[in-house]
Amino acid sequence: MAILELRACRGLSTRLIAQRFHLTRNTISSWMGRLDEEGPNAFLQLQEPVNKFPDLVRYIVQRLRVLCPALGKVKLAEFLCRAGLHLGPTTVKRMLGAKPTFPADQEPVLVGPVLKAKGPDHV
Repeated sequence: MAILELRACRGLSTRLIAQRFHLTRNTISSWMGRLDEEGPNAFLQLQEPVNKFPDLVRYIVQRLRVLCPALGKVKLAEFLCRAGLHLGPTTVKRMLGAKPTFPADQEPVLVGPVLKAKGPDHV
């Protein structure tokens, strides 16, 4: 796969790639033809989905919700879009519903003092 990625990235011909990597042109052509295969016996199997966002994105979405609880999923998506991270509202909703992710050395911290009611309507 790395050879095919290099070929696509540099825009090299099949002949040139075959020369550089000591392969035949038929081998490269065969690999190119097998890229569309699917199933467990497919030529190309990716380890994780291409459209999966890293855990950092989920962490950012969850932290934004903690810091700005009034923002809904659409406003969060628009806010992140302005920052250059294009997420759909459904993706934001899915990330907000997932288990919170915090770095290993950081625990969630409550913002502000904890108020305890001493009686009805006290707080």
